[in-house]
Amino acid sequence: MRVEPPLWARAAAAAFSAATHARISRFAEPPAEARAAAVLVLLRDRGEGPETVVVTRSQQLRAHAGQVAFPGGAIEPHDEGPIAAALREAAEETSVDPASLHTLAVWPTLWIPVSGFAVTPVFAWCADPSDITGRSDDTEVVSAHALRFIDAAAPTRRRIAVYPNGATGPAFDIDGLFIWGFTGLVLDRVLHFAGWEQPWQPAEVVELPTTTKAPPESLGPAERLTGGGR
Repeated sequence: MRVEPPLWARAAAAAFSAATHARISRFAEPPAEARAAAVLVLLRDRGEGPETVVVTRSQQLRAHAGQVAFPGGAIEPHDEGPIAAALREAAEETSVDPASLHTLAVWPTLWIPVSGFAVTPVFAWCADPSDITGRSDDTEVVSAHALRFIDAAAPTRRRIAVYPNGATGPAFDIDGLFIWGFTGLVLDRVLHFAGWEQPWQPAEVVELPTTTKAPPESLGPAERLTGGGR
């Protein structure tokens, strides 16, 4: 039986649906040759407030090794678009039951120049209150973590990441999870559009290791390159 999303999730979905490309990312729209991918931003509430799920990538991967990310990956030829790809990848990488997921909104496709991917964030309500773990038979993900949006919004968890080439982007340090890059950008924008963002000052600037492959310019929309409120 389908469980309808609560009012807060429907309100957030409406706000996400109204978001434009220019208010999410400063990068141009993806070129035709960019490889298509999708990520799943899961929304649910198990009694402790709105939360999502992120995964930690394996250190053995050639790209994004060890990074915290939303479940997702490349859109395969057999996928019927970004929604199908996001749901499939989430099921492959975590223990989430696809039958418990109900699509709420889809963002404009965002270009990641450093990797050449054009990534579509997909938002879905999860009606299953069970713990979501990483799949033991998946070689790309080593763990999955519930992430409360109230924790991500806390000013003490906010960071500005400075990449080796001088580019900057939103980052988060939450209970040992360091979230940055594309995932940090999406999380920052989710808080912004949903109205969960708290005023903060980018007092803590974090430099990434020199081995980190960085984007060519600052991540984030032109309206907001540093901390602040709505």
